[in-house]
Amino acid sequence: MNVNQEARIQIKTTQDIKSTLSRAATLSHQSISAFLLDAAFERAKNVLKAHEMITLSNVERERFFTLLETSDEPNDALKVAMSEYLEEQTQ
Repeated sequence: MNVNQEARIQIKTTQDIKSTLSRAATLSHQSISAFLLDAAFERAKNVLKAHEMITLSNVERERFFTLLETSDEPNDALKVAMSEYLEEQTQ
């Protein structure tokens, strides 16, 4: 992580949670802040990855590849959509 830290996050919790986090941080040879930041950052990356990834079943995957392999030439609607997309990209 970036050593040049500019943003601050403050949270309130119970004494029990703080004690547990403190013990875990100590065992990890980290401050509570570093421990929380590492854990929260890893969790955030996993959440984003899960929401950005499409997972297909074996049946869905086979159907997808079959469609890719047997796909016809683009139809008129697809050609129009592609033209509109390319036009937006050049603006």
